[in-house]
Amino acid sequence: MRRLLTGYAVSYNRKHERQGYLFQNRYKSILCEEEPYFRELIRYIHLNPLRAGLVDSLAALDRYPWCGHAFVINGSEYPWHDVTSVLSRFGGNKREARLRYREFLESGIRDEAAGGKRDFWKSDWSLLDWMKNLQPDAGTEPSGDERILGGEVFARGVWRDKKPTVPDAAAAMAIIRSGCEKAGLSVEELLSGSRRSEAVELRRRLACQLIALPGMTLAEIGRLLGVTKAAVYKILGRKR
Repeated sequence: MRRLLTGYAVSYNRKHERQGYLFQNRYKSILCEEEPYFRELIRYIHLNPLRAGLVDSLAALDRYPWCGHAFVINGSEYPWHDVTSVLSRFGGNKREARLRYREFLESGIRDEAAGGKRDFWKSDWSLLDWMKNLQPDAGTEPSGDERILGGEVFARGVWRDKKPTVPDAAAAMAIIRSGCEKAGLSVEELLSGSRRSEAVELRRRLACQLIALPGMTLAEIGRLLGVTKAAVYKILGRKR
């Protein structure tokens, strides 16, 4: 996400001849234990256009194309948009599930209009703070991990045996050697920082291949190609 948002910000600033930050803060994500919190999160997310004044009623939200709610109510035209998983939380029959789902959203609107607890949700993170204090099932203890919205048992399961992805050094070197052989350059010349056009073009091609390897970072690509992390960023930015 950092690479995606940074690349977009650079391209946007270049296109519009501006400088400075485009996004206020870094991307954040919370891993959610689905069953206890799923319905509440769906309601919060799907009511955001109404809360922001982009639509003036739930009926208008039913037709609003930039939110998942319209597709849950009317059916999705996109094969990648799975509305069944949402409706399954509200009933086995789709027609009945849609009615219950819509009633669930209406109850959220009434709570906000009455100045209920949702009136104090100033941001997604204040919502999450509130939800972390929920105990939807007896005996569910909230996790102490700020990155996880769920119980302690769920959090332990998430991190058990979880290891960071390490780039495959052998695969990376195979890509580099193959590229050098095809370009008629030695690995030593590539790593020397040569500014010959052939070496520059080879680094560009190799950087685009290496970034696709799981766990590969800009810093590691720079080390493998004999350039700085900033240079790799520029190479990939030009590719965009």
